[in-house]
Amino acid sequence: MLIFRAGVIMSRVAHTPGEMLSAVSKSLASRTGRSLDQWAALVQASGVDPLDQKAVRGWLRAEHGVPQNSQWAIADAAARSAGWVPPTVAEYVDGQYAGAKAALRPICEVLAAAGLGDDVTIEGRSGYFPFVRVRHCGGPAARAGLAPHLVSGPVVGFAVRDLAAAVDEPRNAGVDLLGEPGPTWQHFRGPDGDVRELVAT
Repeated sequence: MLIFRAGVIMSRVAHTPGEMLSAVSKSLASRTGRSLDQWAALVQASGVDPLDQKAVRGWLRAEHGVPQNSQWAIADAAARSAGWVPPTVAEYVDGQYAGAKAALRPICEVLAAAGLGDDVTIEGRSGYFPFVRVRHCGGPAARAGLAPHLVSGPVVGFAVRDLAAAVDEPRNAGVDLLGEPGPTWQHFRGPDGDVRELVAT
């Protein structure tokens, strides 16, 4: 999928959050020894607020060593069992473009009006939202605290399997790498002066 993450576009195979949670949930018992329902019940009994999904994920990691994707699935299930209802796409968009980030909303509106195809749907996420096609999509995000080279507009990203090798190639060619690499990404300035991003898949 193509995703604008903090105004960044990246390309990879698309999976919806529901598909990812379902896949993780199906294998949870064999990987952790507990089913999703058992984990949700354990969260309820733990004293951690099940509606605070970040706190639940932290507790799962610290107390039980639960891997990241499993943390998300369990926290989602525990919150739903406590009455949480996921926001609609419109609510996600409104939340992302509130206040100082409202100036970035026109980017989203231009993309939404661009006629990306009848097979394109918009999905909600808490930090970004993608326009999803079976294999590709694009979606804007607005996040505070971005690196200075990311605040001026969208950034094109490329999904790579081996980030270290992908970073070495532009570095060895004298390309301007921007900032410190993240655990799964590296920004660089292309020959046209625009910022690009390498993203590990």
